[in-house]
Amino acid sequence: MGARASGRPHRPPVRRLNPARGAETTSTATQPATAEATTRPAAAAPGPRTAALAAVMVLGSLMTVLDTTIVNVALNRLARDFGAPPATIQLVATAYTLALATVTPVTARASGRFGTRRLHLCGQVPTLPRPSPARA
Repeated sequence: MGARASGRPHRPPVRRLNPARGAETTSTATQPATAEATTRPAAAAPGPRTAALAAVMVLGSLMTVLDTTIVNVALNRLARDFGAPPATIQLVATAYTLALATVTPVTARASGRFGTRRLHLCGQVPTLPRPSPARA
């Protein structure tokens, strides 16, 4: 910090919240602010939307862990049914986990860009009933 001609160091302006007016104030004083000027309003309690978002995030994480666990439990049956060596079965489990880890952020980005409702509807299109060519 540079020194002024008076010998005191230069202090940049300090921005403080003024609770009386609900706006920030700028102070260049060298004395510390009073307790009244530095108090901040208490943070609002999380609303129901925040709690619902947290619940969805926790359930999504739980479903990912549960899904990977189901694949790992099924590995013995897959090895027995297909007669595959353990190295191949381990590769299947690793590939499944990597595919899941790759698709998750891509889906999050797509839902942020296009909206969750539109993305959900696009995922439902392959399962919708289609007219049979024999009926046409």
